[in-house]
Amino acid sequence: ERRFLVKGDLPPAESVEEITDRYLLGTRLRLRRNSTNERVIHKLAKIEDVAVGHKKLTNLYLTDDEAAVLQHLPARVVSKKRHVITYEGKRWVVDEFFNGLLIAEIEHAADEEIEIPGWCGEEITADPSYSGWSMAH
Repeated sequence: ERRFLVKGDLPPAESVEEITDRYLLGTRLRLRRNSTNERVIHKLAKIEDVAVGHKKLTNLYLTDDEAAVLQHLPARVVSKKRHVITYEGKRWVVDEFFNGLLIAEIEHAADEEIEIPGWCGEEITADPSYSGWSMAH
Protein backbone atom coordinates (compact mmCIF):
# COMPACT_ATOMS: atom_id res chain seq x y z
CA GLU A 1 0.00 0.00 0.00
CA ARG A 2 1.21 3.49 -0.86
CA ARG A 3 -0.50 6.71 0.20
CA PHE A 4 -0.25 10.28 -1.12
CA LEU A 5 -1.72 13.67 -0.36
CA VAL A 6 -3.89 14.85 -3.24
CA LYS A 7 -2.74 18.12 -4.81
CA GLY A 8 -4.76 18.47 -8.00
CA ASP A 9 -8.13 17.91 -9.58
CA LEU A 10 -9.33 14.32 -9.55
CA PRO A 11 -10.86 12.50 -12.49
CA PRO A 12 -14.49 11.44 -12.02
CA ALA A 13 -15.01 8.62 -9.52
CA GLU A 14 -16.54 5.33 -10.60
CA SER A 15 -18.21 5.01 -7.23
CA VAL A 16 -18.38 6.79 -3.88
CA GLU A 17 -18.78 5.08 -0.53
CA GLU A 18 -19.52 6.54 2.91
CA ILE A 19 -17.23 5.04 5.56
CA THR A 20 -17.33 5.40 9.33
CA ASP A 21 -14.45 3.82 11.24
CA ARG A 22 -14.62 3.24 14.99
CA TYR A 23 -11.18 2.49 16.47
CA LEU A 24 -12.05 0.60 19.65
CA LEU A 25 -10.09 2.00 22.59
CA GLY A 26 -7.51 -0.28 24.20
CA THR A 27 -7.46 -2.65 21.21
CA ARG A 28 -6.10 -3.07 17.69
CA LEU A 29 -9.67 -3.41 16.43
CA ARG A 30 -11.60 -1.25 13.99
CA LEU A 31 -15.34 -1.44 13.41
CA ARG A 32 -16.17 -0.18 9.92
CA ARG A 33 -19.51 0.78 8.41
CA ASN A 34 -19.24 1.03 4.64
CA SER A 35 -22.32 2.18 2.75
CA THR A 36 -23.48 3.06 -0.73
CA ASN A 37 -27.00 3.67 -2.03
CA GLU A 38 -27.26 -0.07 -2.68
CA ARG A 39 -25.83 -1.68 0.46
CA VAL A 40 -24.34 -1.43 3.95
CA ILE A 41 -21.42 -3.62 5.06
CA HIS A 42 -20.10 -3.94 8.62
CA LYS A 43 -16.60 -5.27 9.24
CA LEU A 44 -14.57 -5.83 12.37
CA ALA A 45 -10.85 -5.70 11.56
CA LYS A 46 -7.77 -6.54 13.58
CA ILE A 47 -4.95 -4.32 12.34
CA GLU A 48 -1.31 -5.24 12.88
CA ASP A 49 1.72 -3.30 11.61
CA VAL A 50 4.11 -5.63 9.77
CA ALA A 51 6.48 -3.04 8.23
CA VAL A 52 6.32 0.54 6.99
CA GLY A 53 3.44 0.70 4.53
CA HIS A 54 2.48 -2.91 5.24
CA LYS A 55 -0.28 -3.94 7.59
CA LYS A 56 -1.85 -7.31 8.27
CA LEU A 57 -5.61 -6.88 8.27
CA THR A 58 -7.94 -9.65 9.40
CA ASN A 59 -11.62 -8.91 8.62
CA LEU A 60 -14.75 -10.43 10.05
CA TYR A 61 -18.01 -9.48 8.33
CA LEU A 62 -20.86 -8.70 10.74
CA THR A 63 -24.64 -8.55 10.60
CA ASP A 64 -26.41 -5.28 11.37
CA ASP A 65 -27.35 -6.64 14.81
CA GLU A 66 -23.78 -7.70 15.64
CA ALA A 67 -22.43 -4.29 14.59
CA ALA A 68 -25.08 -2.55 16.71
CA VAL A 69 -23.80 -4.33 19.83
CA LEU A 70 -20.19 -3.26 19.17
CA GLN A 71 -21.20 0.36 18.38
CA HIS A 72 -21.57 0.93 22.12
CA LEU A 73 -17.91 0.23 22.93
CA PRO A 74 -15.70 3.27 23.59
CA ALA A 75 -13.96 4.33 20.39
CA ARG A 76 -12.36 7.12 18.40
CA VAL A 77 -14.37 7.79 15.25
CA VAL A 78 -13.48 9.10 11.82
CA SER A 79 -15.82 9.47 8.84
CA LYS A 80 -14.89 9.86 5.20
CA LYS A 81 -16.09 9.52 1.65
CA ARG A 82 -14.14 7.02 -0.44
CA HIS A 83 -13.90 7.77 -4.16
CA VAL A 84 -12.90 4.80 -6.34
CA ILE A 85 -10.90 5.82 -9.43
CA THR A 86 -9.19 3.75 -12.13
CA TYR A 87 -5.93 5.24 -13.40
CA GLU A 88 -3.73 3.47 -15.97
CA GLY A 89 -5.65 0.26 -15.30
CA LYS A 90 -5.06 0.38 -11.52
CA ARG A 91 -7.67 0.86 -8.81
CA TRP A 92 -7.01 3.92 -6.64
CA VAL A 93 -9.11 5.06 -3.70
CA VAL A 94 -9.22 8.67 -2.57
CA ASP A 95 -10.47 9.28 0.96
CA GLU A 96 -12.12 12.65 1.54
CA PHE A 97 -12.13 13.51 5.25
CA PHE A 98 -14.53 15.85 7.09
CA ASN A 99 -11.88 18.59 7.15
CA GLY A 100 -11.38 18.53 3.37
CA LEU A 101 -8.14 16.52 3.46
CA LEU A 102 -7.79 14.16 0.48
CA ILE A 103 -5.56 11.07 0.64
CA ALA A 104 -4.99 8.79 -2.38
CA GLU A 105 -4.11 5.15 -1.82
CA ILE A 106 -3.14 2.23 -4.02
CA GLU A 107 -2.45 -1.38 -3.10
CA HIS A 108 0.05 -3.28 -5.23
CA ALA A 109 2.73 -5.94 -5.05
CA ALA A 110 6.10 -4.73 -3.75
CA ASP A 111 7.84 -5.53 -7.05
CA GLU A 112 5.09 -4.01 -9.23
CA GLU A 113 5.81 -0.74 -11.05
CA ILE A 114 3.00 1.82 -10.86
CA GLU A 115 2.56 5.21 -12.45
CA ILE A 116 1.77 7.92 -9.92
CA PRO A 117 -1.02 10.24 -11.20
CA GLY A 118 -0.35 13.95 -11.55
CA TRP A 119 -3.02 14.65 -8.91
CA CYS A 120 -0.87 12.93 -6.27
CA GLY A 121 1.49 15.08 -4.23
CA GLU A 122 3.69 14.20 -1.27
CA GLU A 123 3.95 10.50 -0.41
CA ILE A 124 2.81 9.88 3.17
CA THR A 125 3.01 6.08 3.33
CA ALA A 126 5.53 6.13 6.19
CA ASP A 127 3.97 9.05 8.09
CA PRO A 128 1.95 7.68 11.03
CA SER A 129 0.15 11.01 11.52
CA TYR A 130 -1.98 10.13 8.47
CA SER A 131 -3.03 6.67 9.67
CA GLY A 132 -6.71 6.03 10.28
CA TRP A 133 -6.06 5.74 14.02
CA SER A 134 -4.28 9.12 14.06
CA MET A 135 -6.99 10.75 11.95
CA ALA A 136 -9.57 9.55 14.50
CA HIS A 137 -7.68 11.36 17.27
